[in-house]
Amino acid sequence: MILEKIEQLLNEVKGISASNAGEIEALRLKYLSKKGEINALMADFRNVPADQKKEVGMKLNELKQTATERINALKEQFSQEDGLNDDVDLTRSPYPISLGTRHPLTIVTNEIIDIFSRMGFILADGPEVEDDLHVFTKMNFAADHPARDMQDTFFVEQNPNDVTKNIILRSHTSSVQARVMEITEPPRALATSSPQGRVRTTRTRKRGRGMSVSPARMHLVDKDIVKPKCPRNVT
Repeated sequence: MILEKIEQLLNEVKGISASNAGEIEALRLKYLSKKGEINALMADFRNVPADQKKEVGMKLNELKQTATERINALKEQFSQEDGLNDDVDLTRSPYPISLGTRHPLTIVTNEIIDIFSRMGFILADGPEVEDDLHVFTKMNFAADHPARDMQDTFFVEQNPNDVTKNIILRSHTSSVQARVMEITEPPRALATSSPQGRVRTTRTRKRGRGMSVSPARMHLVDKDIVKPKCPRNVT
């Protein structure tokens, strides 16, 4: 009777399979745990007649070894399959990754640059941390002009003896034009635009627009130029 049970379990163990770690553990508990079927057969081994103990003992050892090898093989197979996914970064965005879009300011800036480039303008740039000489003095701002006050302009460094040497955050892009005019001769056509034309002033904050704005400014010097009619507040 016990030999038939062993043979039945042996055939059953040879055909076991599992698809995940949970199923493998369930098989281990069923066959190899202290309360498993193989251990139960070994507990009955003491009731086997003496003349059958050798045969039954060999079959029990074969059954236990087969079950152990089969379950270990399933564990190894599952471990290898799981290892194939080790290179997957679970923190990464799902595939496919959609490309972003340009910021609206960048789109408008590129359009402005493209339009004026086709009209013959060149794009000019200058420092955002600028001196008073190029921001105010060369624009004929009076020494006591309100724009030179700390209420309107961000100062980085002040010179009490010479206001032209004050270091500030430029409050308009005319400083770029001043620098270009120092090294070029007319005729000239310049364009300064964001982010090249980014400026900072407390006046825009008072108007509810923040402290940084990106204006687009054009500068044209030539003979026989007729100024077109422009809407108010457009330069």
